[in-house]
Amino acid sequence: MIRTFIKNSSIYLVSNGVTKVIGLAFFAYIARVLTVEQMGQFGMLNVLLTLLVVVMTLQIHAGYTRYYLDLTEAERPTFEFSTVNALVLWNVGMGAALFCLRPALEALVVPMGAVLCGLVLSLPLASAMTALFGSKLRLENRALTAGVLNVAQLLVYVGGTVALLRLGVAPLSAIFGGMLLQNAFVIVWYVSDMGRWRFAISFASLRRSVIFSALIVPAALGAYLSILTGKYIVGWRLGIESVGIYEASSKVAMIIQTIMQPLLQATSPIVYGQYRQPDFPPRYYMLLHIHMAAVLALVVAFSLFSREAVHVVVGSQYLAHAHLVFPFVMAAVLMHMTDFYVNNVHLSQKTQYITLVELVTGTVSAGVTYLLIARAGFHGAIVALLFSYGLRCLMYVGFANRLFPKLRISLTQTASYLGLCSLILIGHFYLRELPLAARLVLALAESTLLLGAFLWWYRVHPRQLLSLVRPG
Repeated sequence: MIRTFIKNSSIYLVSNGVTKVIGLAFFAYIARVLTVEQMGQFGMLNVLLTLLVVVMTLQIHAGYTRYYLDLTEAERPTFEFSTVNALVLWNVGMGAALFCLRPALEALVVPMGAVLCGLVLSLPLASAMTALFGSKLRLENRALTAGVLNVAQLLVYVGGTVALLRLGVAPLSAIFGGMLLQNAFVIVWYVSDMGRWRFAISFASLRRSVIFSALIVPAALGAYLSILTGKYIVGWRLGIESVGIYEASSKVAMIIQTIMQPLLQATSPIVYGQYRQPDFPPRYYMLLHIHMAAVLALVVAFSLFSREAVHVVVGSQYLAHAHLVFPFVMAAVLMHMTDFYVNNVHLSQKTQYITLVELVTGTVSAGVTYLLIARAGFHGAIVALLFSYGLRCLMYVGFANRLFPKLRISLTQTASYLGLCSLILIGHFYLRELPLAARLVLALAESTLLLGAFLWWYRVHPRQLLSLVRPG
């Protein structure tokens, strides 16, 4: 199991490493093409797109991922074609209805012409198809194909966006047009992988998946309410340029999640495929500790070199706001650990508790964000973000333990770990003006010390780590 994890993680790490390097370079290019105000508009359109993805896809990819491996090989094609066909029909109808309501959408978000609106409304179906294909490849342990797909689709996005910009297309339309070209490329690949198309829907095949997914929709809306409320209220109360600063700062810090994505991608098929085995818990905790150690190393790196990260990723126009990276790094830590813990609730098949957590934390986030922005402005939004993310993480730990005690998570361990990350960030905040050479020495010393302490605390002997990569 661990060797499969390491092999797939390595493939995902290489492919994601390539895509993230290209993606970071491209985002750095985009951040310099867009003004701060246009970055704010980009952020607000992403808020709209994120919510549309939930409403227009009904989170069907979640049910697909959950039940795909439970089916026999003979049952999977019917399940897959039914999922895709139902998705297409729903999205065409919803997209047409929402396009007719374009004035209302513009009043809620930002003004956009018919072309940009059409691009945004076409993306939920395309992104859902991309998510389905990616899930299928990961669940079938076709890591190499998934890795090649990751790199190829990004190259299409970058090439398409740059070509549209060179043709004189408006920056935002070019960016979202590039996204559409990227997803269209994946869809063509997905359809060719599926073989001969079947225009049929088996409701019997979809029943469990649709019920599972539908119960997650309120949860997803609550989650995005928690994640996106701050950005939206910042735009509403403080102006579109403030959204641009918020968007740029969060993009820099959320690179942590991007880097950690390969480990999550390699972990999911192991957890969903082997959780029934009686000897799985020790391997689960080994995976958890690998995630925690990797995130800790990234916290050290991003907090010590925050100014350099801001300069490289979004440009010198945001250097005055480089200190904002620190709280967003903590938000990235909370998000990643929550993504790991939520698997246990999914395994219990009681997704109503996910709905409960997300609606509670989303509602609390909206209220706290509104109050704190009124009192503390921009910084109040960041405090509210951290509060809602922390509450969300701890609630998931509690429900994961209650619903799936086989893989019990230590609340004390979680709180200690988050406290350690917070202390590192606070300490590095006051050291951020040290010369680069001094910070490099400090990073090496801290990484060595923290890794040793981490291995000792969790009783992980170096021989155990070496045994994971030894052949035979």
